Amino acid sequence: MASSGSVLEKKEKRQFLDDYIPLRCVAFTSRVLPSYVEYLVRVQRGPNPEDHWDVVHRYSEFAALHEFLETSGISLPIPPKKVFGSKEKEVIAERQKGLQAFLDTILCEPLLSSTWEVKRFLDPTVYSEEPHESALRNVSMVFRSHPEWSVIEPVRNIGWRFRKQYYLVANKREEKIKHFLSWMEPGPDFSLSDKDLDSAIKVLLGIKHPFIAPPVSVIYNGVGVSVMRRYYSKGSLRDVIYGCRPQGHVLKKYGVPSKWPILGVADVTKYGRQILEGLKFLLDKGFFPGHVHAGNILVEASVCRISDIENSLLGLPTYYHHYLYSYELRKIQTMEGLLSYSFGQLLYEMAMCRPLNSGIMENTPPNMAAAVRPIVESLLSKESIKKGIPTINELIETEFFSSIQIDYKEKPVLKVNN
Repeated sequence: MASSGSVLEKKEKRQFLDDYIPLRCVAFTSRVLPSYVEYLVRVQRGPNPEDHWDVVHRYSEFAALHEFLETSGISLPIPPKKVFGSKEKEVIAERQKGLQAFLDTILCEPLLSSTWEVKRFLDPTVYSEEPHESALRNVSMVFRSHPEWSVIEPVRNIGWRFRKQYYLVANKREEKIKHFLSWMEPGPDFSLSDKDLDSAIKVLLGIKHPFIAPPVSVIYNGVGVSVMRRYYSKGSLRDVIYGCRPQGHVLKKYGVPSKWPILGVADVTKYGRQILEGLKFLLDKGFFPGHVHAGNILVEASVCRISDIENSLLGLPTYYHHYLYSYELRKIQTMEGLLSYSFGQLLYEMAMCRPLNSGIMENTPPNMAAAVRPIVESLLSKESIKKGIPTINELIETEFFSSIQIDYKEKPVLKVNN
């Protein structure tokens, strides 16, 4: 497959909505109709009170959303169904209060609030088409120009970005060798011209580093980008942390597991050092890999490789960007500071086998391993963020990470293909 280039007629650039600006339910009322009760929800996007709209739902639609989300195992209390008396004033008031609490709980859980089903429930106008439908149309058109490749099967709902759709693909001449193809439209901060994007893609394809998983192929067609990578059977570092099947549903994989897994300190040290080495290499080459989290680290034979580095070129919101709205994190003013902060969140998740789910670490968990505790505190505590968090180089030089010896069999390179 060609490394880059347009296979479709270029379309006019459009404004892209930031799907991950937090939504809030700022008002909740009800009205009684002859045969049922409607609940009116006023939804606000971000801090601007003028950016709001109203949606109307019946209780059955709340119940359907609850049924979908409960696969995560996260506790989501919802008022019970009433067979009789459902239109009585007291019953409506109590149910309205319960449904409001139900939505508030969802919007406080990043894993739940980032799903397309929740977005569609709260903003059905914007999220009217399921992402996999438009993605499949574009991927099919890309493959028309590359008939040597075929889609084995779509792999849906495996990651937190609902607009990023995945497919298991193979070359017809080497059908036993699987590849993973993703389709993604650019994000709200996308600003590169087609020429600049094409040049940047060639740089990515030229990366050779033991702790980086560069794409095998990248095609931009004026609408979105298809990216092909070698298939990693163990999946991402988050899959390893949770001990789950990589191709499982994101809610079931990363919700509340039946048994919390444990990642040993030795693995945390080794994986952390490998990731830091990859980040240092990219920074030294002038490339900012801003999308660092456990879902973008691929694992194979106890080796971590940074993936999805093309996200920065596409102007996509970072995994932790919604925390940056907080006052405390405004102290982080540099791109490398943001990268160190993201690594701190990743380190916490490795150490605790669960995400922090907060912008800062108010208190250090008592069961966090003593060896990793000072590193996490230096990256995520309120005091450290106020004073300034360590750089990537400073983290590598700490006793915790410098204890791991890195021997490069081949010199890492970043080159531009002809």
